[in-house]
Amino acid sequence: MAPSCTRGSQDELLFCILSLSIHPNEELHPLPKERYRCELGEIDKLSDINFPQWVRNIRAFLRGENSRQIVLEQEEEPPADEYTKWKDYQSRNGVAYALIFVSCTSEIQEYIIGLDEAADMWNRLHEKLDTTASRAGRTMLARQFNQSKPNPTEPIQKYLSKLVQLHRRPAGTEQAITDEALSSHLISTLLASFNSFVDIILHQPDGDTMENLISKVIEAAATASSCNNEQTSSNTSITSGTVTDTTSITTSGNFRKASRGGNRGGIGQVRGMGMIGQARARANWKRGHQEPISCWYCGLRGHRESDCRTKQRASMVKGTTHQQK
Repeated sequence: MAPSCTRGSQDELLFCILSLSIHPNEELHPLPKERYRCELGEIDKLSDINFPQWVRNIRAFLRGENSRQIVLEQEEEPPADEYTKWKDYQSRNGVAYALIFVSCTSEIQEYIIGLDEAADMWNRLHEKLDTTASRAGRTMLARQFNQSKPNPTEPIQKYLSKLVQLHRRPAGTEQAITDEALSSHLISTLLASFNSFVDIILHQPDGDTMENLISKVIEAAATASSCNNEQTSSNTSITSGTVTDTTSITTSGNFRKASRGGNRGGIGQVRGMGMIGQARARANWKRGHQEPISCWYCGLRGHRESDCRTKQRASMVKGTTHQQK
């Protein structure tokens, strides 16, 4: 069953779909993300792929701390002789500095280490990460999107997350990636294991929305993973049972061979045969050797002539009679 997200923007709906696990398999658990938490809320830390979202969130946090105008360089620092105003400005500037720095991942913090002012940090991050600010940057994003392909060794969620990020970043520009372009690229780049799913999607009379398509891809991946796990478990059980049975056959054959002097053509010869052949040989040997034994002297079953008590008594009587004579 696909996750349901009824509130929020289209982007929030997409990330709600991608962030939830729809199947208990470990391979499809939510992808881990570094998070920043404060009394104003919780957001993803700034990385090299989520700059637009981070800017929107941090702007809101800065406004909540009454520091946004300082970071945007729209508020000048008061002179030091106006101590009360100057101290308030420094306090709000320090809050903005800390908020920006700790809301970045360790890789992004390398860009701003050594800067002392929140406004300088803000400008440096725009310079390094705002690829949508120039046409060349937007073209690079479009190229990354067109060249994106899923990695067979990674969960499909990671690939979907990357596509959605690339779809969001140039939004509102001339190089914006449409929903139809994302859906078409996703269908055309899915792995061969999704061929049946792609055939079903392509033969539907009405095309799915981007959100529905992403949700169905995750469902298909979860179903395939579940089937693979069940098949692996079944194969393991069968293999375990076969190995146990084969071991008992070999052990039984070795024991009988030692006790009976070989038994050529019996169970001892199952070595080198396949597992099925060994099982059949064992069954045939049992059928040929578990029938009741008959004594050739007295005709009774259950013992051999060499162990026949009737013969032994007869021999004893014959010997006594011979001595009397």
